[in-house]
Amino acid sequence: FFSSRRRHTRWNCDWSSDVCSSDLGTISANGARDIGEMIAKAMGGRVGRSPEPEVGWGHVELTEAGRKEPLFAGMNPAQDVLQWHGDMFEVPPGGTLLARSAACPNQAFRVRNALGLQFHLEVDEPIIQRWFGDRDDCAAMVERYRGLEPALRREAGKLYANFLKSTVSK
Repeated sequence: FFSSRRRHTRWNCDWSSDVCSSDLGTISANGARDIGEMIAKAMGGRVGRSPEPEVGWGHVELTEAGRKEPLFAGMNPAQDVLQWHGDMFEVPPGGTLLARSAACPNQAFRVRNALGLQFHLEVDEPIIQRWFGDRDDCAAMVERYRGLEPALRREAGKLYANFLKSTVSK
Protein backbone atom coordinates (compact mmCIF):
# COMPACT_ATOMS: atom_id res chain seq x y z
CA PHE A 1 0.00 0.00 0.00
CA PHE A 2 2.69 2.49 0.98
CA SER A 3 4.60 1.93 -2.24
CA SER A 4 1.53 2.32 -4.45
CA ARG A 5 0.49 5.46 -2.56
CA ARG A 6 3.95 6.91 -3.11
CA ARG A 7 3.74 6.21 -6.84
CA HIS A 8 0.27 7.78 -6.92
CA THR A 9 1.51 10.87 -5.07
CA ARG A 10 4.53 11.15 -7.36
CA TRP A 11 2.25 10.89 -10.43
CA ASN A 12 -0.07 13.57 -9.00
CA CYS A 13 2.88 15.88 -8.33
CA ASP A 14 4.14 15.35 -11.89
CA TRP A 15 0.62 16.07 -13.21
CA SER A 16 0.30 19.16 -11.00
CA SER A 17 3.63 20.49 -12.22
CA ASP A 18 2.62 19.93 -15.87
CA VAL A 19 -0.73 21.67 -15.40
CA CYS A 20 0.75 24.62 -13.51
CA SER A 21 3.33 25.05 -16.27
CA SER A 22 0.76 24.89 -19.08
CA ASP A 23 -1.46 27.49 -20.70
CA LEU A 24 -4.66 25.89 -19.41
CA GLY A 25 -5.78 28.91 -17.42
CA THR A 26 -6.32 29.05 -13.70
CA ILE A 27 -6.92 25.87 -11.78
CA SER A 28 -8.18 25.84 -8.23
CA ALA A 29 -7.39 23.59 -5.35
CA ASN A 30 -10.29 24.96 -3.37
CA GLY A 31 -11.69 22.55 -0.87
CA ALA A 32 -8.92 20.09 -1.40
CA ARG A 33 -6.24 20.91 1.11
CA ASP A 34 -4.20 17.92 -0.05
CA ILE A 35 -4.26 19.26 -3.61
CA GLY A 36 -2.96 22.64 -2.44
CA GLU A 37 -0.15 20.82 -0.63
CA MET A 38 0.47 18.68 -3.72
CA ILE A 39 0.68 21.75 -5.99
CA ALA A 40 3.09 23.42 -3.55
CA LYS A 41 5.32 20.35 -3.52
CA ALA A 42 5.13 19.86 -7.30
CA MET A 43 6.20 23.45 -7.86
CA GLY A 44 9.23 23.24 -5.56
CA GLY A 45 7.75 24.12 -2.17
CA ARG A 46 7.86 21.90 0.89
CA VAL A 47 5.07 20.50 3.00
CA GLY A 48 5.72 20.01 6.70
CA ARG A 49 4.10 20.32 10.10
CA SER A 50 2.09 23.43 10.72
CA PRO A 51 3.24 25.51 13.71
CA GLU A 52 -0.12 24.64 15.24
CA PRO A 53 -2.72 22.14 13.97
CA GLU A 54 -6.00 23.73 12.98
CA VAL A 55 -9.16 21.66 13.36
CA GLY A 56 -12.43 23.54 13.52
CA TRP A 57 -13.44 27.09 12.78
CA GLY A 58 -10.65 29.60 12.37
CA HIS A 59 -10.10 33.13 11.12
CA VAL A 60 -8.23 33.65 7.83
CA GLU A 61 -7.12 37.02 6.47
CA LEU A 62 -6.10 37.94 2.95
CA THR A 63 -2.65 39.44 2.55
CA GLU A 64 -2.21 42.63 0.53
CA ALA A 65 -1.49 40.43 -2.51
CA GLY A 66 -4.59 38.37 -1.69
CA ARG A 67 -6.76 41.48 -1.70
CA LYS A 68 -5.47 42.16 -5.25
CA GLU A 69 -5.84 38.54 -6.42
CA PRO A 70 -8.51 38.28 -9.17
CA LEU A 71 -9.80 34.97 -7.79
CA PHE A 72 -10.56 36.69 -4.47
CA ALA A 73 -12.17 39.76 -6.11
CA GLY A 74 -15.14 41.03 -4.12
CA MET A 75 -14.47 38.71 -1.20
CA ASN A 76 -14.19 39.78 2.43
CA PRO A 77 -10.57 40.39 3.44
CA ALA A 78 -11.16 38.31 6.59
CA GLN A 79 -13.41 35.28 7.02
CA ASP A 80 -14.08 32.48 9.50
CA VAL A 81 -13.53 29.20 7.67
CA LEU A 82 -13.31 25.50 8.45
CA GLN A 83 -9.82 24.14 8.97
CA TRP A 84 -8.70 20.53 9.24
CA HIS A 85 -4.96 20.14 8.95
CA GLY A 86 -1.79 19.55 10.88
CA ASP A 87 0.48 20.22 7.91
CA MET A 88 1.31 23.41 6.09
CA PHE A 89 2.64 24.11 2.61
CA GLU A 90 5.54 26.39 1.92
CA VAL A 91 4.78 28.91 -0.81
CA PRO A 92 6.67 27.55 -3.84
CA PRO A 93 9.43 29.56 -5.54
CA GLY A 94 7.85 32.22 -7.72
CA GLY A 95 4.58 31.91 -5.77
CA THR A 96 2.74 34.58 -3.81
CA LEU A 97 1.23 34.24 -0.33
CA LEU A 98 -2.44 35.26 -0.49
CA ALA A 99 -3.90 34.45 2.95
CA ARG A 100 -2.76 33.68 6.50
CA SER A 101 -4.05 32.88 9.96
CA ALA A 102 -2.55 33.38 13.40
CA ALA A 103 -1.95 29.64 13.86
CA CYS A 104 -0.78 28.83 10.32
CA PRO A 105 0.88 31.61 8.35
CA ASN A 106 0.46 29.99 4.92
CA GLN A 107 -3.25 29.64 4.11
CA ALA A 108 -3.41 30.36 0.36
CA PHE A 109 -0.98 30.92 -2.47
CA ARG A 110 -0.83 31.42 -6.21
CA VAL A 111 1.94 30.03 -8.38
CA ARG A 112 1.66 30.51 -12.14
CA ASN A 113 -1.91 29.48 -13.00
CA ALA A 114 -2.68 27.54 -9.80
CA LEU A 115 -4.29 28.56 -6.54
CA GLY A 116 -3.63 26.45 -3.45
CA LEU A 117 -5.79 26.73 -0.34
CA GLN A 118 -5.30 25.32 3.13
CA PHE A 119 -8.86 26.03 4.35
CA HIS A 120 -12.33 24.86 3.36
CA LEU A 121 -14.96 27.25 1.98
CA GLU A 122 -16.89 24.43 0.30
CA VAL A 123 -18.27 22.79 3.42
CA ASP A 124 -21.94 22.32 4.16
CA GLU A 125 -23.79 20.71 7.04
CA PRO A 126 -23.63 17.12 5.70
CA ILE A 127 -19.86 17.43 5.15
CA ILE A 128 -19.35 18.75 8.68
CA GLN A 129 -21.48 15.95 10.13
CA ARG A 130 -19.46 13.41 8.15
CA TRP A 131 -16.09 14.86 9.16
CA PHE A 132 -16.92 15.59 12.80
CA GLY A 133 -19.62 12.93 13.40
CA ASP A 134 -17.58 10.85 15.83
CA ARG A 135 -16.20 13.82 17.76
CA ASP A 136 -17.63 15.37 20.91
CA ASP A 137 -17.67 18.81 19.28
CA CYS A 138 -19.80 17.82 16.26
CA ALA A 139 -22.96 19.57 17.49
CA ALA A 140 -21.02 22.77 18.22
CA MET A 141 -19.35 22.62 14.79
CA VAL A 142 -22.74 22.27 13.07
CA GLU A 143 -24.25 25.06 15.16
CA ARG A 144 -21.37 27.39 14.28
CA TYR A 145 -21.76 26.44 10.61
CA ARG A 146 -25.43 27.41 10.70
CA GLY A 147 -24.44 30.87 11.89
CA LEU A 148 -21.72 31.20 9.23
CA GLU A 149 -23.59 29.53 6.38
CA PRO A 150 -24.78 32.70 4.56
CA ALA A 151 -21.29 34.22 4.61
CA LEU A 152 -19.56 30.96 3.65
CA ARG A 153 -21.93 30.41 0.72
CA ARG A 154 -21.54 34.00 -0.43
CA GLU A 155 -17.72 33.89 -0.24
CA ALA A 156 -17.49 30.45 -1.88
CA GLY A 157 -19.86 31.65 -4.61
CA LYS A 158 -17.65 34.65 -5.32
CA LEU A 159 -14.54 32.46 -5.50
CA TYR A 160 -16.23 29.97 -7.85
CA ALA A 161 -17.63 32.76 -10.05
CA ASN A 162 -14.20 34.41 -10.24
CA PHE A 163 -12.65 31.06 -11.10
CA LEU A 164 -15.16 30.40 -13.89
CA LYS A 165 -14.71 33.92 -15.24
CA SER A 166 -10.94 33.46 -15.32
CA THR A 167 -11.16 30.16 -17.20
CA VAL A 168 -13.69 31.43 -19.75
CA SER A 169 -11.60 34.52 -20.47
CA LYS A 170 -8.52 32.43 -21.34
